Amino acid sequence: MERWTVYAMTLQILTAIARATEDFRHISYEDLTETSMFRQEGVTTYSQLLFDVARQQVVVGARDNLYRLTLTSLTDLEHASWSAPEDKVNTCQNKGQSVEDCHNYVKVLLSNGKSLFTCGTYAFSPWCAWREIENITSVTSEMSGVAMCPYSPHANVTALLSRGPSGGLFAGARTDFSGADPAIYRTLASPNLRTRQYDSMWLNDPQFVGSFETEDHVYFLFRESAVEYINCGKKIYSRIARVCKNDRGGQIMMKDVWTTFSKARLNCSLLGEFPFYYDEIQGAAYHPEEGIIYATFTTPINGIAGSAICAFNMSAIVTSFNGPFKYQENAGAAWERRPVAHHNRQRCGSSSDTAPHQIMDNQRYQLMDEAVQSTMLEPLHTVTLERFTHIAVDVTPTKLHRSVTVLYVATATGLIKKISVLPRTQETCIVEVWGPLPSPPMTLQFLKDTQSLYVGMEIGLLRIPAVQCYRHRNRQACLNAQEPYCGWNELLMKCAEAPKQNYQYNYLANHWHQEVTKCPVLTDPVDGGWSAWSPWSPCQHGTGEQSLGHGHIHSHLHEHAEKIDTCQCQTRECNNPPPQHGGESCTGTRVRVTNCTVHGGWTAWSAWSACSQTCGFAMKTRRRTCTNPAPAFGGRVCVGHDHDDIMCIDLPPCPAPAKTTPPPQTGQWSIWGPWHACTRPCNGGIRLRKRICDSPSPKKGGVECPGCDFQIEECNNHKCAETKRYSGWTPWLTVNSSLQSDSTVYLEKRFRFSCRAQTDDPSSVRVQLTKEEERSCRNDGSCLRGKDTYAESINENGWGEWSSWGSCDRPCGKGTQHRVRQCESPPCENGLATQSRICNSHSCHGNTAEGQWSCWTEWSECSTTCGVGMRTRTRECLGPESCNGPRLDKEVCEMPSCESLAGWDTWSYWTPCDGDHQQHRKRTCLQHGPGMCQGLTRETRDCLPADCMDNDVNALPSSVESSGVTVGAAVGGCVISFTIGLALTAVLCFCYLKRRKPSIPGSPHYISKQNSYVIVPLKEVNAKRQPSFSGSTNGNGTLRSKNNPNVNGLGSPKLYPKSLDYESATLKRNSHGQQHIRADLDQDKYY
Repeated sequence: MERWTVYAMTLQILTAIARATEDFRHISYEDLTETSMFRQEGVTTYSQLLFDVARQQVVVGARDNLYRLTLTSLTDLEHASWSAPEDKVNTCQNKGQSVEDCHNYVKVLLSNGKSLFTCGTYAFSPWCAWREIENITSVTSEMSGVAMCPYSPHANVTALLSRGPSGGLFAGARTDFSGADPAIYRTLASPNLRTRQYDSMWLNDPQFVGSFETEDHVYFLFRESAVEYINCGKKIYSRIARVCKNDRGGQIMMKDVWTTFSKARLNCSLLGEFPFYYDEIQGAAYHPEEGIIYATFTTPINGIAGSAICAFNMSAIVTSFNGPFKYQENAGAAWERRPVAHHNRQRCGSSSDTAPHQIMDNQRYQLMDEAVQSTMLEPLHTVTLERFTHIAVDVTPTKLHRSVTVLYVATATGLIKKISVLPRTQETCIVEVWGPLPSPPMTLQFLKDTQSLYVGMEIGLLRIPAVQCYRHRNRQACLNAQEPYCGWNELLMKCAEAPKQNYQYNYLANHWHQEVTKCPVLTDPVDGGWSAWSPWSPCQHGTGEQSLGHGHIHSHLHEHAEKIDTCQCQTRECNNPPPQHGGESCTGTRVRVTNCTVHGGWTAWSAWSACSQTCGFAMKTRRRTCTNPAPAFGGRVCVGHDHDDIMCIDLPPCPAPAKTTPPPQTGQWSIWGPWHACTRPCNGGIRLRKRICDSPSPKKGGVECPGCDFQIEECNNHKCAETKRYSGWTPWLTVNSSLQSDSTVYLEKRFRFSCRAQTDDPSSVRVQLTKEEERSCRNDGSCLRGKDTYAESINENGWGEWSSWGSCDRPCGKGTQHRVRQCESPPCENGLATQSRICNSHSCHGNTAEGQWSCWTEWSECSTTCGVGMRTRTRECLGPESCNGPRLDKEVCEMPSCESLAGWDTWSYWTPCDGDHQQHRKRTCLQHGPGMCQGLTRETRDCLPADCMDNDVNALPSSVESSGVTVGAAVGGCVISFTIGLALTAVLCFCYLKRRKPSIPGSPHYISKQNSYVIVPLKEVNAKRQPSFSGSTNGNGTLRSKNNPNVNGLGSPKLYPKSLDYESATLKRNSHGQQHIRADLDQDKYY
């Protein structure tokens, strides 16, 4: 019998649960209309909300992120990432915290109307920041968040920015890493005040739930271990504490500590001989217009689950705080009632009025003796086996009442209950139950401006409109719902909210009917309504029943089937609301089916086709297709052939075919072959490519391929690099026509030529005089070789031009200076890259009266880049006294003409200086035409003074004239010159030996060329006419420069600007034979 009793009770409970789920007041999350959800991948804990109605935005605080969203659609307006730095995270984890807890959880989100104040745990290092409210990424200031924000993300906190002149941030939070130091703290105002530290009489392990402010006070709601119950065990009581906004703290005693702090118990209990207390407050909402606090309370966590909603008005709260205190004289004494006369905590006056004995009373008394009683003798609403968490409140007018209170209560299982409080009886009625939601709520706030409930969850932020009238299908169902927001609109013939008139709800409209005088009627018929469609999912559908709503649905697959034929299905249930008490059921389909597996099927065979030919052997065909139906969504294809062939019979034999001559085949070219090599590497050649007429070849009299079988084009049109070769030296040739007496000195010269060409055509070879050497000889056979009178910038063995001589390393007493040259045409042979010479060989006299000059510097660059200019060189006086002679030396230099030389003959020699101290020269135009003979036919220049020309007597010739000749002429000239040279050499040797005298010549006391380091007079030599290829002098004896780039093989002059360096040959005195004279080697370098 007992077993059956247990079974019966279980059945009753299950029946009650089933009826509860079928209650029309229940609305599933999917069936809630016009909801908005905001979430972002990877972001969790949307726990803080701040509404900014003026800017039509809501600011949301989540883990490591801040968002600005629109109020209705929750569209993202701005996103600010706010994560803890890596060093903070590492420190947090090193202290033993989990990875999940070492993030920045936003705990405080407040506004002063202009700026946004945010605080976060910051990986167990609380941090706060002021931000612009319309640009949350802009941080205006930052500060430590200790005493404003807890360290742990699991700790509760409540905070508010106070209005009024005192201002400041009032917060209830834990102020240390371990969470052992809770405090009610005031910051951002002076002075900073807090509750007494580590004093359980003030705060004993509190869990803060909420806070609000009135004109003079700030109130805090929390639960804590009851210190007055400690002798009987441990028990949690719900508390309300208050402080004065203008509390200044103590002067000496209780400095930086509240002097107006007091707390009282909140009593939410069921009446009886032994009252049942709901001791642990979980959530609270303060409605300032009514002056009422609505709070949710639960039983202890380890007891039977039960919850209650109680309301407390401000008059009951003030009455409690104005009453006597509960006081314990010592730890072993009992708690007793202790009235305190005129305690200043009843009013918030000036701190200067606080007497010393009142400061002592403030330190002694904190707990009020009388608890704050709720507005009703019992809680407004109670439930069993359920735990309430958060609560939100709204007050709305109705057809019959000025205001009706609507409570939104969240449960630990993710449900939200909409509960109305009947105005006259204060009876609570469950109007609707929403959910369960995707995750339990973490915060719950109602916004009157949008008539919506905002739910912060772990996964996102959800907005649920308060009005859900659509579910009531007829007038009676709408009125029976007793919904404060809904009524029957006779004009629209539907259940809807009150009509709007001038943007205001008109609750008194005659065509809008509403009844909110009792709880919803649950016994009248209720017409059923469809729920929302479920997501598409695989399912099995009966193959023989294809009509929607009547097919057989299998929600699971058979294990032994080889291949299951599936569909995609959507379902809905008739439970929004379910039909009850004779109400009409839902009409329409419950199932949507699509994308079902379809196996292919053959169509009927087509008719036989005509025979493939009218005689002989022929075939005819028929076909079918796999489209009856076509395979779809994984269905099998048809098995078998899609065509059928049979042979035609009764056809006459075909006549013998006539012999046919194949048509002629016209030839076609193959593709072009590759180009052959060019015939010349430069200066323009040709190359050739071919093709063959074999694609196909012409046959049977076909036409040959049109066009040529080869193709020619020019190639390598770039100019060839110039090739340069040098001839050997010619024999020494006597310049004088006849030999003189023994004392007569005659000149001998030898030459070297270069051949230049850019092609392999012998006619294009240009021959130029490359180098010229001369020597002075006597009839006795002795010769002294002079400097080269002509040389190219790059000599025959690849070396470039010598650099200028470097400075002397000693001012006197024989120093050394160097010059270098570069190898410009490898390989460079027969020479060194560096050359040295002695300089400043004069002795160093410390007491000489006359100063000594240093060496002349190298000649400067010409003053012009074209035409005739000047160049200079200088020397320094080495002291100790002044030096005789000029410091600056000048000479004329001639650069290439500034005008084109095309068409002109070479310039004539400069005339001697005339009476006006000027020189002249002229040239003739040989080729007239456009662009030819540009410039003057006559030039004039001033003669330099004689003192400026003292150092120019040894300059090189200024121009060289040469003509281009062919290779044959050059080779022939070289051969003839070599033969003549041999003959002349033989004659000269004969004459020399015949006239040789045994006398010993004396040492010369002069040199033929100037040397800056040898004090020997210069030998005066009469000027001789220069040959056409050597150089020309002007009237002052100045030789023109040698570097003229206009020497091009066509007779144009070439100028050489650099002068030569001279070396002297020293003859050994007292020598008795010419074998002691230093020999002048033919290949010695004098250039």
